[in-house]
Amino acid sequence: MKAEEIKVTVKLVDVLHAPLMSAWERMCEKYGVNEWCINEGLADDESTIEISLQDAELYGLVERE
Repeated sequence: MKAEEIKVTVKLVDVLHAPLMSAWERMCEKYGVNEWCINEGLADDESTIEISLQDAELYGLVERE
């Protein structure tokens, strides 16, 4: 199974504060998330999204051993 086929569930707030500076904008564009969803109360700190393992690694949310 390829990394882009593996999905991981992450909290939106973790993506917002990810090490990769443009992670939030990239994730919103790719996965169709409103860029202002947390600020406008459409999502909270516990809201999650399923993204590819490849994206989670790119954003700095997980490391491969």
